[in-house]
Amino acid sequence: MQVLLKDNYFTGNYVVNGKLKDGIEVKGLPPEKDNKKMLAYKLENEKWVFDESKYQEILNAEAEEEKQAKIKELQSELNESDYKIIKCNEYELAGLELPYDIEELHKQRQALRDEINKLQESEV
Repeated sequence: MQVLLKDNYFTGNYVVNGKLKDGIEVKGLPPEKDNKKMLAYKLENEKWVFDESKYQEILNAEAEEEKQAKIKELQSELNESDYKIIKCNEYELAGLELPYDIEELHKQRQALRDEINKLQESEV
């Protein structure tokens, strides 16, 4: 069996039969079923050694990615309501009745901003 390592850590890439470009021959895979935990195993003296700090690093990176994705989703939702603000401004300048409840619109948009700010300030 061949595995691909990066800085002696398992990358998740392996082949049971055949060759793997830049792969090395090993007797077996890290002793885990959890893919994230497998990536925290380092090959030392032909044995897989679990690195808890590497595992925490992997979990933190994943949590940060999820946080950034949530921020992006909220920002997109905020952007999608921009046209309502523009339309309200246009109607107000024209002396017409507003097409949307501006107070409710403001509350919704502010709630999104507050959630974005909370996420941006939080540490993973």
